[in-house]
Amino acid sequence: MHPASRFLLALCFLTAALHAEMPFNYLIVASGLLYSFWVSCRSGFNPAKVFAKMLCLALFMLFLIHGLDYHARAASMKGLKIMGEAGLRFASLFAATLWLVKRTKKEELFALMLALKIPMPVTVLIFRAIWFVPHISKRIKDVLLAHSLRGVKSTNFFRRFLALPAALYAIFSSMLLEICDSSVTLLSKGIWIEGKKSSLLTLQWSYKDFLAAAACLFVFILILKGYPFA
Repeated sequence: MHPASRFLLALCFLTAALHAEMPFNYLIVASGLLYSFWVSCRSGFNPAKVFAKMLCLALFMLFLIHGLDYHARAASMKGLKIMGEAGLRFASLFAATLWLVKRTKKEELFALMLALKIPMPVTVLIFRAIWFVPHISKRIKDVLLAHSLRGVKSTNFFRRFLALPAALYAIFSSMLLEICDSSVTLLSKGIWIEGKKSSLLTLQWSYKDFLAAAACLFVFILILKGYPFA
């Protein structure tokens, strides 16, 4: 499937989830979350566990901010309603983003950005961010392991949390060195020279893309008609 079709499907999912009435909105978001966690990964990087932790943390913070009435020392029904609406938006965005990350290869994204003639600084910035997320997690594990071999205790979560600040210097300094080295490599390849850029992957449209476009068009028509959407 063309990566543009995947972005269109993700946008269609977000639009349907945010415009649907109860309980259809919760059903759509729950189905999207289950599918995004269940679907196989094509990109070589599966951030499902990271996304699950981030979503749980976001929902917990929303509960602390809106769900509790600290004056009455009880749960706030109005705050819980606000938490549910905000949590629905967070969950739908997490589901769409996780699905895109798992199903879109970096080569496909690079070819799409070249086809859309996106400026090269923006392209490099996006790929730096994509590269940074998995590498920083791996580097944290490597540095904490090195510290534990030197005698720093990290037998449980609390001790690992205490050991992390001391390891931040080694983590970020090594990441900055790698970024500098890769920048020199990009310069030597002429990435900033004006002109047409090449890609090893040629994107093509297939029948799946036309089916996806038809399905999105059907959903958008339902939204405009207002059934079963608000």
